[in-house]
Amino acid sequence: FFSRAVRHCGGVCTMFKADGLKDKGNAHFAAKRFQEAIDCYTEALQLKGPDAVLHSNRSAAHLDSGNAKAAMMDAYNAVDLKPNWSKAHFRLSNSLRAMSRPEAALQSMEEAHRLAPQDKTIKAAL
Repeated sequence: FFSRAVRHCGGVCTMFKADGLKDKGNAHFAAKRFQEAIDCYTEALQLKGPDAVLHSNRSAAHLDSGNAKAAMMDAYNAVDLKPNWSKAHFRLSNSLRAMSRPEAALQSMEEAHRLAPQDKTIKAAL
């Protein structure tokens, strides 16, 4: 029965696998294994398709691994997918700052603050 159920679950199994990869990526990120985190988030995106949280998480991993351009691209994707999410704008600001684009970084951080005025991390970054 179990093997038949797995064979026929289709998209539901894909979503569970993508969620598991996200969790695994988060564990790698917490352990500062950034490339492994990036790999997990990338595989989850391949399974799930565009997802603001996965792009945001991969943006942070790219930034912490020293790849600001890739971080910026993922952050822009997160903002496009979820424009009213403060964390996406926060990630974009951090990547823009790392790319020596202070005016654009400030604009993104101000948008993050507008969306989440009580967020202490965002307030501290301003």
